[in-house]
Amino acid sequence: MPEIIAAIDEGAATTIFTTLAAGLPPQSSSGSSSFGPFTAAYSAHATLSSPGTVDLIPPGTIRVADLRMDWRLHLSLSLDIGDFLPDIHIPQVCVHIPCVGDVCTPKIDIVWPTVTVPIDLSDYVKTTVDLGIAVTLVAGTWKVEGVVQGVPNLQFGLTTAAMLAVVGAAVAAAVAWVPLIGPF
Repeated sequence: MPEIIAAIDEGAATTIFTTLAAGLPPQSSSGSSSFGPFTAAYSAHATLSSPGTVDLIPPGTIRVADLRMDWRLHLSLSLDIGDFLPDIHIPQVCVHIPCVGDVCTPKIDIVWPTVTVPIDLSDYVKTTVDLGIAVTLVAGTWKVEGVVQGVPNLQFGLTTAAMLAVVGAAVAAAVAWVPLIGPF
């Protein structure tokens, strides 16, 4: 079977990787869900802002250093207060006064609003990734994939670090009372 051997230097690898990264469109996702009076919606957007540099490390490792992704997250949490508080209806009351006629109070309807709390977060993730190459032939088409071998460096911005700390504290509080996990 004939073989193909390809060689590339770090400068060309950086050029190819930068070109491929520039062709990646921004990634977006959104969704929503409701449970009774509660509604939650989100939209997330991520962009590769710095494709980084490529280092070729023998044998067979490609290190992409200083790869930076900027992200934006919009959360919207809503509570329909009218689902569990009754609406208030004050009827119109009229009194007949001689020489003046009928004097009426206005009809008043108090309908409870939906309270929405918007949360907007944005930050970045900067990383260094070690990749290997997996080349396969699938139905007559060559498929070249990068396989993550390691992540020697992972940096978060302050928003991401704070968000991870809050999630960690919430999980710790939730499992604190579970036997063999919590303090008792």
